[in-house]
Amino acid sequence: MMMLTSASQAQAPPLTATSDDHRALFESIRPTILENGRKPPAPLADSGESWFWSNSHKLTPLLDAYAYSHQTEFLDTFVALMQSILAERYIHPTDPDTWSGWYHYETRTHSYMVIHAGIVYYKPALRFVEVVRSDPTLSERYGKIAEKWFKDITEHSIPGWDRRGCWKEMGKDEKAQEDKDIERKKNNYKKKDKEKDEDQADAAKECKAKDSKKTTDDPPPPDAKKMEDSKEDVDEGKASKNEEEREED
Repeated sequence: MMMLTSASQAQAPPLTATSDDHRALFESIRPTILENGRKPPAPLADSGESWFWSNSHKLTPLLDAYAYSHQTEFLDTFVALMQSILAERYIHPTDPDTWSGWYHYETRTHSYMVIHAGIVYYKPALRFVEVVRSDPTLSERYGKIAEKWFKDITEHSIPGWDRRGCWKEMGKDEKAQEDKDIERKKNNYKKKDKEKDEDQADAAKECKAKDSKKTTDDPPPPDAKKMEDSKEDVDEGKASKNEEEREED
């Protein structure tokens, strides 16, 4: 069973005892942490695997900033962001305790794994639970949501991995074959990536060659001196004609 500490956080936060330079640095990055945390997650169905890491990198600074300052604005932002992340979770219609999760992201290599739920839900949410439980002044505001997440994670979401049969003890021979299959898949993906890079390089060379040929085929620019001489001839002709007209008058 997962155990969380409940030590009181009655002591002052580190921010109150730090130097003026550190306090100024915190105030300078504070708006950025909050701004990033308030950006809603992109739709999972339109995103790749980086969705999990991108949102994890928005959750963690909010908890770090709260731990440093005890400013509850960071917790408010954390709760709103976590609720948005949970809204992207697929809930199975008949067996939600077993098959719910963040499956529907774009991928070509593998499917939903426990690390995905771990970095956007289990770890940050349980850390939030620990923060709320350790400070009685937070219970009224955040206690209900914290305990809801704790129950969901420990009684439903994590045990669901075992109910799905995701854990399998493998013998020595099975493990060796699994390693070979993984290595084969990696090599196939590397080969495809290399072919893609070569195709892109060939296309770039072709475009460059076309541009070079186009430049070569273009007519050369007119000689500047010839243009200047031609202009002077025209000007002289106009002056001579005007002189003749004045003589006739």
